[in-house]
Amino acid sequence: MPLVISDLSSVSSTIAHQARGNGAQGANGAGGAGVKSSQITLETLRELDPATLNGEIDRVAHSISHLERSNAQIRQLLDQTGQQDEGTAEGDDMDEDDKRELRVAVEENEETISDKRQLIDRMTRALVDQAGTHALPAGASAGASAQGQAAARRA
Repeated sequence: MPLVISDLSSVSSTIAHQARGNGAQGANGAGGAGVKSSQITLETLRELDPATLNGEIDRVAHSISHLERSNAQIRQLLDQTGQQDEGTAEGDDMDEDDKRELRVAVEENEETISDKRQLIDRMTRALVDQAGTHALPAGASAGASAQGQAAARRA
């Protein structure tokens, strides 16, 4: 089973463009690509139309599900290698440095997931501010958690 380790920490070009217009800097500090979700303010999001916000909520929720799946696969691999006797099964060639690197990847993914959930919360607030709760995707509510909203959209 292949590991899915996505680099999904930056936001879409639509929101990034809007954020750069409001002063957010790219990863290189020059306002280029790579605006992080934590740099996107509620004020910036309020400037986007509801259809864009709904699309972005779905896209970010989808990226969260990929990161969660990646973490589950990494944890499963770590658990399997931890339970095997040395030299008896496939994957035993993973040394402690490899395992540490995978644990760091899980931690980084968790931070990214947290940032993305906060972005979904901000996008949801912006959507409600603009159009009221009737503009939220089916199954979502203004007070619902990002995880619950994502699950509702996937159902």
